[in-house]
Amino acid sequence: LNVRSKLLASIESYELSYLTKLYELKLKGCNLTILNNYAFDGLIYLELLDLSQNRIELIMENAFKQLESLIFLYLDNNQLNKLDLEIFKDLLSLNLVDLTMNKIKYITNYSSSRFKLREINSITFPENCREIIINNNQLFKIKDFYFKGLKNLENLSLKF
Repeated sequence: LNVRSKLLASIESYELSYLTKLYELKLKGCNLTILNNYAFDGLIYLELLDLSQNRIELIMENAFKQLESLIFLYLDNNQLNKLDLEIFKDLLSLNLVDLTMNKIKYITNYSSSRFKLREINSITFPENCREIIINNNQLFKIKDFYFKGLKNLENLSLKF
């Protein structure tokens, strides 16, 4: 499903849950600004989710819940300035996540408060993740153990 609508500002919880057989969803270039909890609930076969070239500022902690089949996630060219520590933890099949051209400054934990501005300490990527792209953001420091445990990681791009 390929949607290009400048009228789409958000995806409400469970709004797409009837599209149970969908394996590819492209919402590239819409006006999305927020991804609500359970926005993609029910899309159990979804393998590709393209949310690039939107204006996404906020991803709620359970927005990607139940996307265990997701392989490719494109969040590039948005307005993200923070990510939750465990935003990707349920994406067990994730191979690629692209966060290029955002404004990511820090990582938060929704159960506590913001910490260590401009540092990544321990965001949780699935261990099968093969490619992580975090180019052109505003991160200042990345701890040496940040990518520990990613035994299948083949490409890590951190261009500034």
